[in-house]
Amino acid sequence: MNSAPSVSLPALLAREMRLGERLLWSGQPDARRAMLKPFGFYLFAVPWSAFSLFWEGIAIRMAFTGAPALMGLVMVLFGLPFVVIGLAMMAAPFSARRTAHRTIYGVTDRRLVELIAGRSLKVRSVEASSIGPVTRRQRESGHGTLSIETGSHRDSEGNRTTDTFVFESVPDVARVEALVSRLRETMTPA
Repeated sequence: MNSAPSVSLPALLAREMRLGERLLWSGQPDARRAMLKPFGFYLFAVPWSAFSLFWEGIAIRMAFTGAPALMGLVMVLFGLPFVVIGLAMMAAPFSARRTAHRTIYGVTDRRLVELIAGRSLKVRSVEASSIGPVTRRQRESGHGTLSIETGSHRDSEGNRTTDTFVFESVPDVARVEALVSRLRETMTPA
């Protein structure tokens, strides 16, 4: 399977522009930093997977060496989900890296856009009129994460939940924040 989209991400983003809309900024998340975020899962997954595989080995051995067949089969089946969960946790950093390579963010003169190219194209956008408070987390390198509040809703339990639009691990995050703030100000009624 080809890991890169057949069309470049900037070209896909350009296709999403509306008539008369101008792209002010676009950028991709830093794939290396995206990989580090779920790395804690990986560290936990190693002993989890080792124990799960050990369990499966014992269960398979019991199933084929004289233990009651039903008991051995139950133990093998019981252990399988734990093996699958362990392998999924071990794959999490690599999956995050692959997603970062397929993601591009954009700030236009009308909205914020996130595009993820994969087997299908996922496009998420927020109109400038929905932009609320902005939170910036920045590293010394200038890379950082921008969290933009876009509204709120009540969840199934009746609790108020804040909706956010996130530009994860982008270069020159302070510049992106300034563009987003300027966009919000232009759309705020006087």
